Amino acid sequence: MNKNSLFSGVLGSLRACATALILAATVTVGMSAASAQNAPAATPAPTISATAVVDKFDGVAIYNAAFEALRDRHKDLQDPTARANFVKEWQNRHATDGVLNTEAGTDKAVYEMMWSLGQRYDYYNLPEANQAEKARTDASLAGIGASLYQKGLVSAIRALGKDAKNEDVMPLFKVSDDRPIVVLEDPPSDTPSGKAGLKKGDRIVAVDGVNVNGKTLDEVVKTIRGTPGTTVKVSIVRKTDVADQKLDLPIVRAKFIVHVVKSEDMGNGVTYIKLDHFESQYGTEEMYNALTAAAKGKAIILDLRGNPGGELSQPINMAGMLLEKGVVVQLIQRSGDDRVTITHSFSPTAYSGHIVTSTGQDITKTGQRPDLIVPKDMPVIVLVDGGSASASEILAGALQGNKRALIIGQPTRGKGVGQNVIGLPGDRNMHVTSFEFRPAAMVMDWIGIVPDIEVALPEDANTQEDPTSDTQLNRAKVEAIAAIAGKASPARDAKEVTARKVELKKTNEDNFAKEVEARRKAIAEAPAAKPAADSIAVTPDAADKDKK
Repeated sequence: MNKNSLFSGVLGSLRACATALILAATVTVGMSAASAQNAPAATPAPTISATAVVDKFDGVAIYNAAFEALRDRHKDLQDPTARANFVKEWQNRHATDGVLNTEAGTDKAVYEMMWSLGQRYDYYNLPEANQAEKARTDASLAGIGASLYQKGLVSAIRALGKDAKNEDVMPLFKVSDDRPIVVLEDPPSDTPSGKAGLKKGDRIVAVDGVNVNGKTLDEVVKTIRGTPGTTVKVSIVRKTDVADQKLDLPIVRAKFIVHVVKSEDMGNGVTYIKLDHFESQYGTEEMYNALTAAAKGKAIILDLRGNPGGELSQPINMAGMLLEKGVVVQLIQRSGDDRVTITHSFSPTAYSGHIVTSTGQDITKTGQRPDLIVPKDMPVIVLVDGGSASASEILAGALQGNKRALIIGQPTRGKGVGQNVIGLPGDRNMHVTSFEFRPAAMVMDWIGIVPDIEVALPEDANTQEDPTSDTQLNRAKVEAIAAIAGKASPARDAKEVTARKVELKKTNEDNFAKEVEARRKAIAEAPAAKPAADSIAVTPDAADKDKK
């Protein structure tokens, strides 16, 4: 099964594309543990294990499907000569050597083939990560619906210093009285935990009578998750003005919606809107509702920090809610041997999709645009950082490029390429880089979106535990109030922006060069897996299935 981005209305008639799904950081109880991990800047070197677990397996089918996905869709194989060389090198590379008889051997072979193309954002996901992606797309999950974090963890890691060793850091992820599990925010009223009375700041001390100390946050989350309709007893300690209160909360697990948009009235007519990612099928609707309410105020702060991206149609539709006119994004993608450029833009009255192909076709499709919800003269501030990637960069870049928003924070990831997500046999998938995107028709791959005002968080900032340490949000508030008063900050000097882009491009290229070496080392050091009898394959341990 191929996962393509889904466009509504006229967008649906254009060539389907898909951006890479990148995973989020906050653990929502009900979401799989794997989906709560931070995504790296690009595909890192995997741990390839040869630990034997007997299971039915077809390595040849997996390898062939991966080969065909790369051959037929990868943007760097559009050229027939490059594609012929790829076919010659990889199609029959393991036809007789027995490598594909094991999971470890097959996974190593697929990684090696995929990495030979030198793309930062090609991914090969093993079963655990594949299932996590499916769960993330479906925002309706089973669990209790509480967002949790480990209080004190960040401070404890920082106290070790910059040269801390892995063996010193890892024990800190074990829950303790000094680093307890705490509810991050009040659960929505429509979730099981919200109905049961769980509150922001509650400290979880036991699950079904078993103390959580000594476990990791992910391990505790797994004990809380379960079958809808069953009950889990969550024991908490709640601080009160008088004394700590111990409570046992029976919570009935159920399906719930993971809300990706959160709004807050910050006073002075300023509304803060946080968007976690662009993957939920309810994301566009939630943003519509949030902007509709915010439009009654005087200014908006849209927080895209740590937002890893998601599905392509969402930033286009959201841009239409904020932008009266202008180019939102230009896609340059492969279609067989053809190079197709699609420019998505809005006029005050319509949507336009302009398609130009390398074979000479030139087509423009128009249709109904999203409602312009936010008044065109209302100040909009967008917060970004190095965790803002892909669809986040499309939205932020479109608003910046059309002079619709002031961007504050740190330069974004610089992920200017998108992927088709291809389902593979063996409960795997592959993200195949098939197109480049340019927010507001500006090249940003390897560069990112450069903020109008760069503000770094202090090294000792811990915004979860001390919101006042969020210097970026503090600056956004100041700029929003100034803009309301007609005193908006001037545009950043163009020469300064150009120099910053050159610097960022070089940094990203240097970092990727180091990653390429790590990939080569991982392939060279991967263990040789021994085939099991009767074509029964070797399966990596569950803990080693996805070291991304």
